[in-house]
Amino acid sequence: MTRKEIAPYLLETADIFGGKSREYIVEKAFGKHLLELEWILRNCGNRGRVLDVGGGLGINLITLKKINKNLDAYLVDKLEEYEGTNGLENPIGSVDVGFKILKDHEVVIVKEDFWEAKKLPFDSGFFDVVTCFDVIEHFPQNPLPLLKEMKRILKDNGTLIICAPNLLSTARRGRLMLGMHPYIPFDLWMAEKYDKYYGHYREYTRKEYRILLERSGYFDIKTFMVSEPTRTKAFNSYHHKKYRKLSLPAIGLWLMYMIEIFFPSLRTEVYCTAKNEGDISDSNDSAKN
Repeated sequence: MTRKEIAPYLLETADIFGGKSREYIVEKAFGKHLLELEWILRNCGNRGRVLDVGGGLGINLITLKKINKNLDAYLVDKLEEYEGTNGLENPIGSVDVGFKILKDHEVVIVKEDFWEAKKLPFDSGFFDVVTCFDVIEHFPQNPLPLLKEMKRILKDNGTLIICAPNLLSTARRGRLMLGMHPYIPFDLWMAEKYDKYYGHYREYTRKEYRILLERSGYFDIKTFMVSEPTRTKAFNSYHHKKYRKLSLPAIGLWLMYMIEIFFPSLRTEVYCTAKNEGDISDSNDSAKN
């Protein structure tokens, strides 16, 4: 399916969430979700199994089930960011609303802190596609153990799709030039009302994402620099909240988008696709027998 064909299904998902959640999906993250959904559908087949690691309230998975009910969709996340007062402040909404929508669309939910658990609760070779979008930058240590776990649960020749921020993006460079921290405002970092930190610990460059996947044992690794969600935000004058089209923040978004068009290395996000070739030693042993 093309992104144009996927768009009506994604709009349906946004409508189900409604309110500020709909605004966030449509006016900030729409292009990003379309891109991710297109790549998932290209790799999962008509009756495949898809897992979203750290998938939050499952916007992609809900949309996938709308497109094809024969797909088996799984979500694993600790979901703390969507609970209690965190849920009230999260732009996508609360876990109470999200759980119902996910269950209505027959998405299997595994509520687990997969970082602390160290092991994903699935059999080896279980999934056709595993995705991990905007997650690994939140880890206090390198993500190699999780990347290897995702490889373990992929079928032979299964596909991993990951996305994470580009450390060298225009936005990060701009914040540093203005004397600001590239990840989180100082006042927010120091705020006493937050007992847990959900922000970024370390972002990576395009080259580093490739190295991470190589060291985790993947092959056929491809990396892409993407101007999302910058493009969607620029078209909708949206950044944390909606601005007037001729306001300075709105003009700044367009300027950032133009820079990213002409200088791909400065784009907002890095996407990677990679394949699992299975356990080579096992296949060699089988051939000998």
